[in-house]
Amino acid sequence: MLELSFAVNLGKDSSNYVVHLNPRFDYQGDAKKIICNSKEENCWGKEQRETAFPFQQGAETTICFEYQADHLKIKLSDGQDFSFPIRMPLDTISFLAMDGIELKSLCLQ
Repeated sequence: MLELSFAVNLGKDSSNYVVHLNPRFDYQGDAKKIICNSKEENCWGKEQRETAFPFQQGAETTICFEYQADHLKIKLSDGQDFSFPIRMPLDTISFLAMDGIELKSLCLQ
């Protein structure tokens, strides 16, 4: 069976993620769910599961990360949004990694 998901990781480096955003079309028993987590010194935190799922396979989408004092506001292309707690505050996010997704543009505001 083909399992489908993609991931966007933002943080300090590959061992420290402020957020790991993992929308799952059908992956590891999750269907149409967004899994979020953080990672500090290679140790994963507690997963947060979201039911909002505007993604379609092969379609372009927009994901906006808004860094606030104690959480990230994650805005999805259909206008829905949710918050993920900042568990590891950083002065700057200097690391971006993606898996299973193609980046077409990046906007910094």
